[in-house]
Amino acid sequence: IMEVASATVMPAEIALGKSIYHRNSLLIFPSVEVEATCQQINSSHFLSGNDSLFLAKGEFPSAITVSGVNNTLRGNGSIAGSITLSDSASELTWDMRGAITNGLTLNNGTLTLAHDMDLIGAGIINGPGIVDLGSSHLWYKKMISGAASLHWQGSMNSHIDLCCNTSLASTWTVQGMVTINGQGNELALSSDAALVVNAGSQLVLKDIIEIGRAH
Repeated sequence: IMEVASATVMPAEIALGKSIYHRNSLLIFPSVEVEATCQQINSSHFLSGNDSLFLAKGEFPSAITVSGVNNTLRGNGSIAGSITLSDSASELTWDMRGAITNGLTLNNGTLTLAHDMDLIGAGIINGPGIVDLGSSHLWYKKMISGAASLHWQGSMNSHIDLCCNTSLASTWTVQGMVTINGQGNELALSSDAALVVNAGSQLVLKDIIEIGRAH
């Protein structure tokens, strides 16, 4: 592993239009350590297939753009920069013990959870796209907003956990088995919203006050 460190600034200043490709490089920013296998252009990082970021500690501040498959975010800490999947062929696996505090935009791509995910602050998943929950919990710690639809794939242990009264203005489609645990909170569906359960699938609404409709 190559180590690039700075106590006060980003380790590298990249000329406009130029890029660096990190391969198993340890980048040490102020209060952040990350092992990177990806391309960096200016302060943005690009996972372009078989790439990864391993956050050892801290809050990663940079924007992340994802294309291709077998891309992974791993480690401990939070992602403060925006995350954008480029298109329907883009796939990202979340294997972090931490939170997202900014927008994650799918653009019809696929997000797979290999570990629980917390959405806090400005953190939100923007569709349209697919979220494969696996056996993980997705914690909504803020009001849900946005009009783009999400397709949830799940198994027996897949959970969406609501930590406050929540409104939904889009369509959520369930494939497999998914539990929405309201923890005593409200889930209000607007006139444009719906919960759709595909054939052979099961949606469990647990400890929740339902306002609206399900199809």
